[in-house]
Amino acid sequence: MSDVVDMYGWSRRVSLADDALNADQAEVEAIRQNVAPTAVSLYDERLAEELELSIDDPTEGQTRLDAQVQADVELDSLSGRVIEELGRRADLLGNDYPFKLTDGALSYTPSVTGVYEYCLAVSTSPNITTGAYVELARYFEILSGDAVCHYLGEGSKFIRSGAPAYPIDAGITTFKQAIEYLHSQTGEWLWDPIAEAEPDLSSIKDEGMDFVVWKNLDRRKGQIFVLGQCACGRTDWFDKLHDLDFAKLTRWVRELPPVKPIRAFATPHNVTAHKVFGYLSRTAGLSFDRVRLTKIANSAGARGHFIDNHSQTLLRLTRLVINEARLSIVDIS
Repeated sequence: MSDVVDMYGWSRRVSLADDALNADQAEVEAIRQNVAPTAVSLYDERLAEELELSIDDPTEGQTRLDAQVQADVELDSLSGRVIEELGRRADLLGNDYPFKLTDGALSYTPSVTGVYEYCLAVSTSPNITTGAYVELARYFEILSGDAVCHYLGEGSKFIRSGAPAYPIDAGITTFKQAIEYLHSQTGEWLWDPIAEAEPDLSSIKDEGMDFVVWKNLDRRKGQIFVLGQCACGRTDWFDKLHDLDFAKLTRWVRELPPVKPIRAFATPHNVTAHKVFGYLSRTAGLSFDRVRLTKIANSAGARGHFIDNHSQTLLRLTRLVINEARLSIVDIS
């Protein structure tokens, strides 16, 4: 697409998140219906109530017809912004975007790895803190760590260090164990809490460090490390930019690696506005949203790994939110 609208700045991040959620709802309906009008995303319960109230209770000096006209204008504006958001996604992802927007309707073709659909499910889940839904956010930390690992290239490794522990974490159930594992693998990250921190040891979680990626070159110190913070909340992901703080880590580690680690930020949401993403990158570090995670996983050198190691789990978790038989893994053999 050549004329993708991108007028957002950081101050409009809340509006961007609202438009992104409406676009997500359109994509969910496209999966369920195969072809869905993009306006369907706007008729959620919240918006329907707001528009109905504005019509039934016109402002002073406004007739019911005036209120109806105003509501129609607002709906058209919202629909236009949803189409713009979908257009930015298609522009950024190209052939990796599993939807096609034609004449105001959105059609769906299952993606190669299922990463896009899974991130969509996390972003639209009723919650990520209770019941089976808690696995959505925990597995997102694993997916993000593996994606950054592939981004760094051959020889890179990662662990999930986020709390609470997750069954796939190979014996790493505490923050201390995560640090000690890093030390065993790299010779760096020596666990040595300062005296004032020791009383807090029983309550320490992860200090905002949800995953760690590193790349060993030899046995000497001075390797590259990427420390990742994940934010899955539907409306507050942009409030998590400072959760990962190096000062907190130095309470538990005698000294950080001689080469300062890279901070990274991962979210299952789409952050398509360039200026917003630029601010995110300057503030939170190397950033990965749904677009970047999908592009990494679907790349020629990585897709086989993600299909073999992640796709079935992603499909199972996606179906917690989008329980639709049309979800599948594309056979590329």
